[in-house]
Amino acid sequence: ASGGLLQPLNGPLPYGGNVAQLSGIGARSVVVSSDGQHVVYLADERIDVVYELFTAPADGSLPSQRVTPTMPIGPVLGDVYEYRVTPAGDLAVFRAASEVLGRAELYSAKLGSGASRVALNVPLEPGDTVQEFDFSPTSASVVYVVYSATERLSRLYVVPSAGGPSLLLAEQPYIGTLAVTPDGQRVAFVLYDPSATERLWSVRLDGSESPIGLDGGGLGGNGILFDAGGRIVYPSVDSDYVSRLFSVPADGSAAPLELSTPPIVKGRYFSLRLNEARDTVLYAADHRVLNRIDLFVVPYQSTPLDLRA
Repeated sequence: ASGGLLQPLNGPLPYGGNVAQLSGIGARSVVVSSDGQHVVYLADERIDVVYELFTAPADGSLPSQRVTPTMPIGPVLGDVYEYRVTPAGDLAVFRAASEVLGRAELYSAKLGSGASRVALNVPLEPGDTVQEFDFSPTSASVVYVVYSATERLSRLYVVPSAGGPSLLLAEQPYIGTLAVTPDGQRVAFVLYDPSATERLWSVRLDGSESPIGLDGGGLGGNGILFDAGGRIVYPSVDSDYVSRLFSVPADGSAAPLELSTPPIVKGRYFSLRLNEARDTVLYAADHRVLNRIDLFVVPYQSTPLDLRA
C-alpha cells in the first residue's frame, strides 16, 4: 500500500516562525484532544517570536484557527506560558501574557467552534499573576491560583470553565502544585512555605468548608498523584531530612499511611508513578547513593524493592 500525502496542519509561517518544541518535564507544545478530532499547538505563526495557541482539525480538512487573544508586540511581547485540553476534549484552557508583560492571565476557548476566548480569572492588581490551574474531571470547572507579589499571598479560586464568577477557596502564603480529586469534590494543594505547620492541604470545590491540613512534612515537587481510591500519594521529608512515602485521604478522614518502611535517610524522590493494576508506586530516588538515581517499586505498606536487581 502506498503512503498518503503529507498534510500540514499549521498555517503559513513567517520568516523565523516555527511550531514550538518545548523542553522540560511534562512540557508539551502539541496536544491531541481526547476525541482525536483536534490538534492544539503553540507557534509563532503570525509574528516571529510571539508564541500563540492555535487549533486545527486533526485530518487537516480546515485551516488552523488562532485560540489566544491578540498578543501585544513592540515593547511588550506576549506569550502563552501553559495550556491544556480539558478531559472532555472540547475546550482549551491556557495562561497567557496578553495584556501586561510577564503577567499571566487565564482563558478558555471552545475548540473548532471559532468562538471568542473567555477570560476566567478575577481582575488582577499590579503584581498579580495566575500561576497554576487544573480541571474538574467533567471539565465543568477550573481551579486556579493567583499570586500577589505585593502581598506575598496566594489565592485559590474555582470558576466555571465557560466563564463566570470565581469563588475564593483559600488564601495561603504560597500555593504551588494543585490537583482536583478524581471524584471532583475537592482540590489538593501544596504550600511552598517552610514556616507552614501543614504543607499538604485540601478544600471542597463548593467552598462549603475551610481548607484542611493533611501533612506537615516537606513535600517533594513531583506533582500530586491519586490512587484508585482517591488517596493522595506523596513523598515527605522531615526536619532531619528523613524521606518517607505516604498516602492520605484527600478529605482528611484518616491519618497518613506510610508506604515506605523503613524510612530512608537523606534521600530524594523523583518521578513518582502509580501502577494501579498492581497496587504499587514506582519512583526514582537517590536512596542508596547520594545523587545516583535508582528505580524502586513500593507495594503498599511494604519494604521498597530495587528494580535494578
